[in-house]
Amino acid sequence: MVLRRWKKGSPEIWSTFIAPKGSGLTSIEDLAGKVLAVEEPYSTSGFLLPVGTLVQRGLTVTQVDSTNATVGPNEIGYFFSWDEENTVGLVLRGKVSAGALSNEDYNKLPTGLMNDLGTFDRTIAVPRQLVSVRPGLNQEIVARVRGLLIGLNGTPESLLLMERLKNTAKFDPVPLEAENSLKDLQNLMDLVVKE
Repeated sequence: MVLRRWKKGSPEIWSTFIAPKGSGLTSIEDLAGKVLAVEEPYSTSGFLLPVGTLVQRGLTVTQVDSTNATVGPNEIGYFFSWDEENTVGLVLRGKVSAGALSNEDYNKLPTGLMNDLGTFDRTIAVPRQLVSVRPGLNQEIVARVRGLLIGLNGTPESLLLMERLKNTAKFDPVPLEAENSLKDLQNLMDLVVKE
């Protein structure tokens, strides 16, 4: 890892647990015996962070194939919605007890939906995206690439280039706290793989 990429103006991302206002859910431990909607199995914020957090906190999780699946009183079912809009819809229609969204997706919700939903927990924050190089790459090349990417904020042309690169705001060195959060993310991955 040589740089952190600020995507859509943000250097990090996390998952937020949502439920209808008045649901009585105040922490993820309250999800025992219930079903949680998550996005897809290859999503960091839509699967790995929320499900890994459940396991890390000592909760038992099981994948379910339908929103009306029955789970044991001491386990939490997770259902793949395949889209953040589907997650919100399932929560609002009462098909699942709660859902997990990235902080970015939650913050983009229209005010009307935010009035109907509440958040009751969240995961750790991890770098939104990273730039990495292969092991053994010539350090002069690495330094040159790092310098060029960090320098992409000085001219109108470079700003246009970054905007076209999935709305990149900037590149910066990976701070220590971001490196530490990646270790935490690896621990969550290890927990989810074991499940």
